[in-house]
Amino acid sequence: MEIEKDFHLLRVNDRSTRFFEALWDIPEGITYNAYLLKTSGGAILFDGWKKPYSSMLINALETLVNHGELKYIVVNHMEPDHTGSLEDIVKWSGDPVVLGH
Repeated sequence: MEIEKDFHLLRVNDRSTRFFEALWDIPEGITYNAYLLKTSGGAILFDGWKKPYSSMLINALETLVNHGELKYIVVNHMEPDHTGSLEDIVKWSGDPVVLGH
């Protein structure tokens, strides 16, 4: 979904995870969000999705950017719902710079 020109929300609903961080019951499931910003210098991905959804995220990215256009991945924190797909995205995209703390 395009939020603003060249700024996209990538979202997937996970209905199989029963507990958030293995603690809190989430009978309605959980949603994973990533954001893609397309710039003249290349695309920037903010966060990823949980590992089982890697291929779905890559498919969504392929509708927005060509292979090699993803130049940066910004990781807000290292929990698996944000980073589980990171390895697969890096392999798909070539050699993006991964930024985080």
